[in-house]
Amino acid sequence: MKKKIKIGYDDIKILKVDFTPQKLNEALGEFKASSSVIEIARGMTPRQEANTLLHEVLHGCVYQTGLNSDGGALSRDDTEEQTVNALANSFSQVIRDNKWFLPYLQNAILGGLDGTEKSRIKTVSKNKKTHKRRALSKNRNKYTSRSS
Repeated sequence: MKKKIKIGYDDIKILKVDFTPQKLNEALGEFKASSSVIEIARGMTPRQEANTLLHEVLHGCVYQTGLNSDGGALSRDDTEEQTVNALANSFSQVIRDNKWFLPYLQNAILGGLDGTEKSRIKTVSKNKKTHKRRALSKNRNKYTSRSS
């Protein structure tokens, strides 16, 4: 995991910390707007850690966009928490079930799919196979192997 993430205009530090047992019963992470920090509890599985980071990043987005300001759509703490939790869990599941989706979004947002720029993000496959094609050499009598 990286040590910081940019959310809106701010660079947010990401820290892995030891939460107290009581704190762990309440939360696995925390977004602190006043100090521009996301704290993530140590000792989680990679999937839990990623989901928790996504959850806290969404809290940062809510804060940066003012959705939790007085009169905002998420001005009540319980409403913000329920919304962020539902979105983080759902989005994590979409990414997990559709491995093509996140690389597709990155390519599209970075401009790699419109033909003007080479795709920057490669989809990772667990069963990656290398295919070899045989091509005629210049003298047309010998075959040479080349990767495609």
